[in-house]
Amino acid sequence: MNGRITEPIAEALRYLTRPDCDFLWSRWQGAPQAIAELRELAASASLGDHAALSKLDLLFAPTGALQDLFNVNGWGDEFLRIADGFDSVRRNI
Repeated sequence: MNGRITEPIAEALRYLTRPDCDFLWSRWQGAPQAIAELRELAASASLGDHAALSKLDLLFAPTGALQDLFNVNGWGDEFLRIADGFDSVRRNI
């Protein structure tokens, strides 16, 4: 399995851990819940768990939960860059 899948996830996590990240309109109750979910999916995906990869595909998809969260926080361009990195790694798995 390509361990590089964790790189774009780690980059997204850097934004989710910012103290100014607003989770009010997201699917997550707050940073701890979002961070735990992404870390768990990253760990499973790096071991080849296809269900975790499918869940990550949905999170990084256009209009997915991550893009919504990034947009609300004013980080839309940053999300697009990170999502492009995710897509690039994902194509090679």
